[in-house]
Amino acid sequence: MKPISYVNQIILAGAVLFGLFPLGGCALIDRWTGKSGKQTAPPTEVSENSHVTVPPMSETVYKPEIDQTEYLQKQAEELSVEVGRLQTELEAKEQTIRNLDASLERQAAVVIPPNAPLQYNPVIKIEGVRVLPRDGETIRIAIDDTVLFSQNTTAQLLSSADDVLSSVVREIRVNYPNNVIGIEGHADPILENPQSPMYTLELTFRKANAVASCLLEQRKVTIKQIKITGHGSARPLPGARPEKNNRIEMVVFP
Repeated sequence: MKPISYVNQIILAGAVLFGLFPLGGCALIDRWTGKSGKQTAPPTEVSENSHVTVPPMSETVYKPEIDQTEYLQKQAEELSVEVGRLQTELEAKEQTIRNLDASLERQAAVVIPPNAPLQYNPVIKIEGVRVLPRDGETIRIAIDDTVLFSQNTTAQLLSSADDVLSSVVREIRVNYPNNVIGIEGHADPILENPQSPMYTLELTFRKANAVASCLLEQRKVTIKQIKITGHGSARPLPGARPEKNNRIEMVVFP
């Protein structure tokens, strides 16, 4: 700091006396002392009652994590909507099936209660299909495997099997629309495999199941109206050739 000259001291004292110091004293001192720019003022003590304005701090945006409860609630609501939609579709399909069943009932020429005696044998004129002699109170209709399946050793239905099965069931339902129908698989003993005694039994069951699935898909019968059984080679027809023993029997129960 440069020393203030005697003359400048006198002028400074006069400025203080005449009240000029508050107005421009600081600037005069800077000129006399040779200072340039502004100096940082010393920290000022703040009393408890004084009001201090704090400059705003830079705001940091805080994004909280997704509320897991809210997320799970939203997922639950979406699942509830989806369940409701699927339930509506299921009810519509069930109603369609009921309508089809009712339509088939109306198409029957004669309505006989399920436990009524079997008075009339169906009349079926299809190659490879025949009505067997009465077996007690039941009606049995035999269908050769060659009419339904591609080979005796497979349960794969032929494309023409649909028409054959539809014709047989239609004739049954004319007089017995509500009766239980058994679907039985049979095989000739020649198919028996000594090394696998269950082979023939399983094969006849799979064939009976394939026939039942076809009828259900065609809405020709209901699931409560059919019984599925595989007898293997345990019940060959008396005096029948092997190709006649390999068969499906549709059995109408009283």
